[in-house]
Amino acid sequence: RQPTGVLRPRSATEAPIRAIRVIASKAGIQLASELESRDGVRSPGQLTISQASQLIDVLKSQSAPA
Repeated sequence: RQPTGVLRPRSATEAPIRAIRVIASKAGIQLASELESRDGVRSPGQLTISQASQLIDVLKSQSAPA
């Protein structure tokens, strides 16, 4: 139970989770290892909204042509 006045970070919604999976797949990025090394989680569903947003930016930059 959360103490009064303390907000838990909101979990990522289905849209960014789906985007993460698609971007990683198209870029050939091993999503599980990326999640583990970056955020210490095993599934994109365990990310917060902020973490998901940051990860999308990173994945897009990694998949961009050089």
